[in-house]
Amino acid sequence: MLASLRPLLLSMLKADPQQVQTIKSILDSFCAASGQTPNWAKSSILFSKKVTTASKAQIKSIFPVSDFKPNTMHLGHPLLITQKDKDKAYDFIYQKFKSRFTLTKANTLNHAGRLTLIQSVFASIPIYYMANVLFTKKFLAKLTAIIRTFWWQGVQTDQNKKPIHYRSWDACCKPKKEGGLGIRKLQLVNKGMLINAAWRFINEPGSMVAKIIKAKYFPNASLWTASAHICKSTFWSSILSIRHHLETHVTIQFIDGNTSIWNQPWSPFWKEMHDRLNLEQTDYQIPNTVSDLWLPNSKMWDENKIITLFGQQSMDALVQAPVIAGQGPDIICWKLTPNGLCSSKSAYNMLAKEEAASQPPPNTPLQVIQILRQVWKDKLIQPRVKTFAWRLLRLALGTGKRIHRIIQRIDEKCSRCGMVEDDNHLFFECSFARATWFGSVLGLRSDNLPSSTSGLHVQIGSLLQQGAPNMTAGIIFSIMWCLWKARNDHRFNNVHWTTSRLLFEATAIDNSFAAAMEEPLPIHDHENHGQRNNLSGMNLNAPVQIQEGPNIFCDASVCVQQSAAYNQTGVGIFILTTPSHSLCSGSFFQVGIQQAMEPLQAEANALLLGGETS
Repeated sequence: MLASLRPLLLSMLKADPQQVQTIKSILDSFCAASGQTPNWAKSSILFSKKVTTASKAQIKSIFPVSDFKPNTMHLGHPLLITQKDKDKAYDFIYQKFKSRFTLTKANTLNHAGRLTLIQSVFASIPIYYMANVLFTKKFLAKLTAIIRTFWWQGVQTDQNKKPIHYRSWDACCKPKKEGGLGIRKLQLVNKGMLINAAWRFINEPGSMVAKIIKAKYFPNASLWTASAHICKSTFWSSILSIRHHLETHVTIQFIDGNTSIWNQPWSPFWKEMHDRLNLEQTDYQIPNTVSDLWLPNSKMWDENKIITLFGQQSMDALVQAPVIAGQGPDIICWKLTPNGLCSSKSAYNMLAKEEAASQPPPNTPLQVIQILRQVWKDKLIQPRVKTFAWRLLRLALGTGKRIHRIIQRIDEKCSRCGMVEDDNHLFFECSFARATWFGSVLGLRSDNLPSSTSGLHVQIGSLLQQGAPNMTAGIIFSIMWCLWKARNDHRFNNVHWTTSRLLFEATAIDNSFAAAMEEPLPIHDHENHGQRNNLSGMNLNAPVQIQEGPNIFCDASVCVQQSAAYNQTGVGIFILTTPSHSLCSGSFFQVGIQQAMEPLQAEANALLLGGETS
């Protein structure tokens, strides 16, 4: 029988009314001493199948609680689940992922915003549960499918349409320094957090959780030799599933030699110690710890003893194991960090490297990775331009030729000149692109650039290697970003950009983010105020003065009603004939227009009316 009293969890082996009454008496004594009272409405009881109806009624008369429900949650986790129903029990996590698409701004995010949302929100939703449960590949694949679709497509009205995935998800999940987007794989995150949880059992054996787990599952063994063929909780089953990863990447530093040679990973062959032991010899007693293999009163290996007990091969391996001078218990260390402590991050990196080693090497050109590293590190490039640069260099843009290979009905021709639209044509060979590059601050003739059939990294690398002051990665990719937007407007919206508009917007994109990153000017320094950088040559400390002569100030507002027929536009005009006079001497006019207008149109009408008044 199991009775749950939040936050207290009681477990009894037998449905014995006498034991139940004893527990009840203990609770009553506790309540009398502490002044607290159990909340029976939030408690429940679960009987095994063999408990009779009479026993159930008798016990429930002592504990007035309801029957245990299968969907009962405790600290965010289902209390009782089976391995078969584990995915079904945690289906609420999948629903949480889907609910994020109902956000108002989710459909307006560009790729940079989607990447931020994936790395912050989507990556954090299952973290709490991943630290306790090893989910199945099928369940994690469902969550990954949501993230992958959102990255390539965003939020669409018809979510049943599958987007085109131009790159594999493995390529997206690689670190940025290796040509990926830095998205973490959920399966590796799950295992990494459980490895860290298992490490805490080893590194902190005196903790409450470690003592409870040891007393229940391996009272006479260690975590390394605990049996997996017993009834176990979901958490302990998850720990046993990742135990081999932890075992492979730990080492023990010998100080006092108190490490057991039979149930701890103290050597590469520790699991074979029983098989190597020579039971026929009678010269030595069977050792128990590492110090039993040392010479008396020293920390030197007893070669004769080791060879006699375990053979020459074992001796050759143990000679390589260092022994640290000093006193203290032996220390278990994580090999992959300088401080010897395991973390979820180091465990994830280890799993990612092992997975990459088991897969064929990527065919990403080294120059692509070098350019992307430069782009990711540049703090003056806007995030949306950075993600565009990744899509461009990783051949993940939906050009006409690339989509035509997948969907035959899509026209592969350029909407401007009728030539086949690939990356090279779109950004360098089209007449519009050539005019744009030539009219830019770079003054570039794109027909002089080297050509490549495997991407644009050769052309972009050639531009960056010229080392000209204006030839920065920011302006290059900003122009290419605007070329891509102009192409989409021309192809889908029949909107024609001019080269001057494109270059103006590209320059604004490149400069505005850099201006926003600059530190604000100190306003308390009055000694060198004449030498400060100011806006358009204006002195920020000088008082604002109104020029002589009449001044006219205009403003407009738009009030949108439920019915368009009642929309109104209001225009206000204030005329100050002599600036030296007080504001009370000015004239103010209000004009109401019974017409629906856009805010920009209303402002233009206010300026027009002010100009006519002057």
